Amino acid sequence: NELAKDIWHLERLPLILRTNPIVNHKTLNFRGIRQPDIREEVKKVIFMHLKYSPLGTIHSEIAAVKRFSKFLKRKYLDIQSLQDLERMHIEEYLIYLQTEAHDRKNYRSDLYALRRVIEDVGNLYERQYMSELFLSNDFPSTPRHVFKFYSDAEIKRLNEHIFKMDEQICRALII
Repeated sequence: NELAKDIWHLERLPLILRTNPIVNHKTLNFRGIRQPDIREEVKKVIFMHLKYSPLGTIHSEIAAVKRFSKFLKRKYLDIQSLQDLERMHIEEYLIYLQTEAHDRKNYRSDLYALRRVIEDVGNLYERQYMSELFLSNDFPSTPRHVFKFYSDAEIKRLNEHIFKMDEQICRALII
């Protein structure tokens, strides 16, 4: 009865998991989710997600819910279930991420993972309003990369001097 525990040992689960051979995950830990009802809701959703999502995605979803649970424990002690959430709580969390949370530069992937879990809890418990808690403009945009282009004259100068350079520097420039 592994699913009743707060730490799941992956080899004991009755599923074929999509694992990464480089990162060897052995457990899923739900202890950081401080509200017992939220923990149970998330366990059910994560079990569903284990059937088709890779373990890296599952770990990011659990981490996002842990961070959100910590926020709820600090600001909203009365919320014990994800089904009690309203749009106001999500807005407060977004403000918290922008002003007080400094663990990471960008919480975009955390927000997407949290939205997946919350929406699937809503689908599981037939609470359709939960799919409308997040708006599309809640997610920060990805930073645009500016590509640098070199003029023909710069390329010509580089090619003229590349043969006179140290061999290792020349290889590094080509790479």
